[in-house]
Amino acid sequence: EHGRSDEDARAWIASNDLPNIERVLARRSAADLVIGLSA
Repeated sequence: EHGRSDEDARAWIASNDLPNIERVLARRSAADLVIGLSA
């Protein structure tokens, strides 16, 4: 089931063409996100 979930996650990312968005968001702090959106 873990492998299936991993494949599903990759398929979802690929279908949305956003392979790096989650990594960027996870590495940014909430403050950085707020500043970036408000700027």
